[in-house]
Amino acid sequence: MREKIGYLLEDFRSVEMFASVVETSSLARTAHRLGVTSSTVSKKLTELESRAKARLLNRTTRRVTVTEAGKVLYQHCLTLLEQIERAEQSVRDQTTRETGRIRIAAPVVFGERHISPLLPEFVRTHPRVELELLLSARTVNFIEEGFDLSIRIIRGKHAGRNGQILAPNRRTFCASPGYLKTHGAPDHPRELANHSCLIATVMQKTDLWRYQEKGRIDEVRVSGPLISDNISVLVDSAVKGLGIVMLGTFAAERELKRGRLVEILTGFSVQDSYFAMYIPNPTLTPQRVKTFMEYLKAKVGQPPFWDR
Repeated sequence: MREKIGYLLEDFRSVEMFASVVETSSLARTAHRLGVTSSTVSKKLTELESRAKARLLNRTTRRVTVTEAGKVLYQHCLTLLEQIERAEQSVRDQTTRETGRIRIAAPVVFGERHISPLLPEFVRTHPRVELELLLSARTVNFIEEGFDLSIRIIRGKHAGRNGQILAPNRRTFCASPGYLKTHGAPDHPRELANHSCLIATVMQKTDLWRYQEKGRIDEVRVSGPLISDNISVLVDSAVKGLGIVMLGTFAAERELKRGRLVEILTGFSVQDSYFAMYIPNPTLTPQRVKTFMEYLKAKVGQPPFWDR
């Protein structure tokens, strides 16, 4: 096994003190500058000379002068301290300034329709920030995959310590005018069992649709010709008259406004899901990520713009 090597400049505090003593020619002034005692400065310098195996300073009661070996070491110490300062500044910039890359994960349809259109304005107003957006139905692993922000659909409005609610996910039952003309509109969610239903495999059990009536939550078992984890597929199929679909208005907004889909069973849908923003560590979140989250909240608004 390789032996541990004792490096001359392994103690950066002694490097800082040595450079300061060279610049001030005084242990007392160095101690005052760095907020320590003169005995601490003296001890650190002695340890540094011990590692160097050379006298670096000539110390008397009146003055401190630098030896030739000390002058050589001082130049290297300046370079090292400058590099440390640049490294610290780079880290601070990543944390406190709006600069660097933000890796974002979001659900596919929500990301396409409502996050993607907001990105150009943010990039234009924050030119030192680079955005990377991954659209996926799965929940990402922050640590393993290096994401800064994840937008998810959750049940309930409590996002936990690492999360913030972005917007409610208002859910609705809807179908095309053509389907309703041919098959009629159900008057109660129980009647959905007799209709052709298009089933999402994202938020609810495959064939059990939840609904509320007089504050009570109930379920109806549905069936139909299409099951998909892609909301756009279900919306498109509903527009074409294939059946009734239950989904968030964020996905059906365009079709509802254009009359290609019609809301039914209003008042029965269960409004218990929300869009939430998650970050790996609330106490160590870079400023660029905080700024982007505030931007999203301002742009989405309350109620969210797709429901206005």
